[in-house]
Amino acid sequence: MAGGTASRVPSHGVGGTEIWVANSGGNSVTELSASTGALTRLTSGSRYKFKDPDALTFGGGDVWVANSAGNSVTELSAVTGALSGSSAAQATGSRSCCYHL
Repeated sequence: MAGGTASRVPSHGVGGTEIWVANSGGNSVTELSASTGALTRLTSGSRYKFKDPDALTFGGGDVWVANSAGNSVTELSAVTGALSGSSAAQATGSRSCCYHL
């Protein structure tokens, strides 16, 4: 795109009645109502340690967000959006995330 800034399409996933979107350029995660598309919550800020979040998955009542520039994973409560935890990833530049029962 001439004279503009290229950006990636955010990663998204559906969990229960919500759609979660990882906003890599904004270092945030957006939660939308799956039935209406209305904004439910925007999660951002330094306490979440988002650094280029670009993949997410669901499991055990949580949303797991892969931060490719931060080489970490952020865990959020799927019910409240509250921070459940954060941990360093084993691989650098990770662009995928999965949950195994």
